[in-house]
Amino acid sequence: MSLFIKKAVFEILGTFSGILSVIFSFVIKRLDAGTYELAAKYGGDAYTGIQNAAAKSANNIIYLNEAVKSGFSYILLIAGIALIAHFGKKLYEIYLEEKPNFVTAPIEDNEEYIPPVEIQGEIFSEDE
Repeated sequence: MSLFIKKAVFEILGTFSGILSVIFSFVIKRLDAGTYELAAKYGGDAYTGIQNAAAKSANNIIYLNEAVKSGFSYILLIAGIALIAHFGKKLYEIYLEEKPNFVTAPIEDNEEYIPPVEIQGEIFSEDE
C-alpha cells in the first residue's frame, strides 16, 4: 500500500461521509410528509366537531413533520459541506506532501537516474 493511501485513509473516509451526508440531506428533503385533511360538515354537531378536530390535528402533524424534515435536511447539508471542506483540505495537503513521489519514483538499481527525454512525440533514453 502506498504511503499516500496509508496517510489519507481517514481523510478519504471523512470526505466520503461528507458526500453521504449531503446526499442524505436531499433524500430527507424529498420525503413525503402526507396529505392534508379537509374539514367537513355533517348533520350533527358532534360529528362535525370531531372530524374538524381530527383534521386540524392531522394537518398540525404534517406542519411539524415539514419543519423537522427541513431542519434535519439543512443540518445534514451544512455538516456534509463542512466535512467535505475539512477532510478535502487535509487530503489535498497530504497530496502536496507526497506529490514528488507521484512524479518521480525512486529507482533502486541505479543511483544515477536520468529521466527519459521526449523528442517529437517519441521517448528516448540515453541508454539507447
